[in-house]
Amino acid sequence: MRNGFVLVAVAIAGCGESPLQPRDGAATASDGATTDQVGEGAVAQPTPPADPGRIGIHFLNNTEYDNTVKDLLGVTASFVDGFLPDDVLDGFDNNADVQGAMTPIRYERFFVTARDLAAQVFAGESLRARIVTCTPPSTTEDACGKEIIRAFGHRAWRRPLSDAEVDRLFSVVGVARASGADFLGAMQRVVAAMLSSLPFLYHVELDEQPTSETVHPLTAYELASRLSYLLWRTMPDDRLFALAASGELGQVDVLLAQAERMLADPRSVALVRALADSWWAARSIRDKQPDPVLFPSWDQELGDAINEEAVLYLSEFLLPNRSFLDFLTADMNFVNARLARHYGFQAPAAPGFARVVERSDQRKGYLGLAGFLAGSSPPNRTSPTQRGVQVLESVLCYSLPPPPPDVPVVPMDPNPSLTVRQYLERLRKESTCGACHKLMDPIGLGLETFDAIGQPRTVYPNGQAVDVSRLEFEGQIFNGPLELADMLARDSRFIECPPKKLFTYALRRPPQEQRDQLWVQQLSSDWSRQGSTLRGLIKQIVASAAFRFRRGEAN
Repeated sequence: MRNGFVLVAVAIAGCGESPLQPRDGAATASDGATTDQVGEGAVAQPTPPADPGRIGIHFLNNTEYDNTVKDLLGVTASFVDGFLPDDVLDGFDNNADVQGAMTPIRYERFFVTARDLAAQVFAGESLRARIVTCTPPSTTEDACGKEIIRAFGHRAWRRPLSDAEVDRLFSVVGVARASGADFLGAMQRVVAAMLSSLPFLYHVELDEQPTSETVHPLTAYELASRLSYLLWRTMPDDRLFALAASGELGQVDVLLAQAERMLADPRSVALVRALADSWWAARSIRDKQPDPVLFPSWDQELGDAINEEAVLYLSEFLLPNRSFLDFLTADMNFVNARLARHYGFQAPAAPGFARVVERSDQRKGYLGLAGFLAGSSPPNRTSPTQRGVQVLESVLCYSLPPPPPDVPVVPMDPNPSLTVRQYLERLRKESTCGACHKLMDPIGLGLETFDAIGQPRTVYPNGQAVDVSRLEFEGQIFNGPLELADMLARDSRFIECPPKKLFTYALRRPPQEQRDQLWVQQLSSDWSRQGSTLRGLIKQIVASAAFRFRRGEAN
């Protein structure tokens, strides 16, 4: 029966007719201009002349899949443990270019999981009742089955189903009934088929004329999905679905009001975790396994606390009036008893995490967090070069070339007669990579007062003194981590970087060619004038034509 089911699932996996229904995402003026509701009045704006580009069809990443099935079905356990890891490009796990190609192994996992999910849902009365809203003979089997398919499909495929799609899905019921299944068993197979189909597994946005580069608005349902997966990393909720059904979501003021509602919701922590992982490399903290001989104080409890602090710190900068300009210099930490002991701070009075300020140490800003310091270090030592690379990429949006394949690995104790700083200086002079290391190494050396798990130190394990004095970066002299943070915070590239990172995450592609650079430049200019808050930047992106419009692509 399994082969037959696969054929049915593949047959209904196509998008059918409904993605090409009349676009209901924007009100259109008689002259072809879109009407955006801004403030109290309607302002007719012509179709944006700038190219919004396009996002290719791509499947849900593991986090999005896990969140979606939980919200859709009411299950609580995670089903992605056996999935292939997400492909990551430049730190981002939602890039459409690398999440677009389905492999047989990946689809096999999706298919088996869909079958298991359907079985779990139909085995429990409360979960089944979320889907099965009628049963024969209260109505005819055909009418009941199609009613269930239409209602569940609207949420599972994140848009209304066409009559033809409902009929094709109901044909699974006939096949199942012919093989001896009862009505509920047949509907279970339909649900499994829908959960293994393209409209569920993929982010689907289509162009009515695929080869036309004429700019057009997204449908309201496509816009609802873009917004929901941006801010919550899951499917739209009932409010978004209702606004999509009415077409109101295509109005800018309505869209921004929903963005504000969703940012204020606790579920927006999904956005914070995504940005911490993709932008600030917090993903590496969770996988951190320092050498237990060199760092015996490290354990899973500490690793979890360090990871949580990174999320709480970044969450602070999603508050409405919190300027991102303070990200590198804010003197605050978020600690529980375990992390406070690691830092040498007094433990919070109450259980859980507390926001604390400790001015007697050398920590401040994100670069002073144990999460950044541990996540940018190898398991057995610090690496000034590795820390420098992370700072350049995350703080200043440098795009460094990859190292040559024959670059030597620096040993743990490279030369007992040389300090780490002296060794790196000699390596820069002797290496063909000197130009890049001249940028990377001084920044990393400025953070050498912290070891590979983020604890302070004044000497290396071999007894040599840590020297962070008179380091030079692009002609600027600084001493140690505090002056490093101040220097970077004054760099114009620091405030130009967030628009690039948020654009990449929200649009699921890095800025490309001149068209995207224009969007980023405009975002950066507007953001600087409007207070430089991350919340404001996110809302700017949501309101932009780059987020609300798309086009086809010429052959």
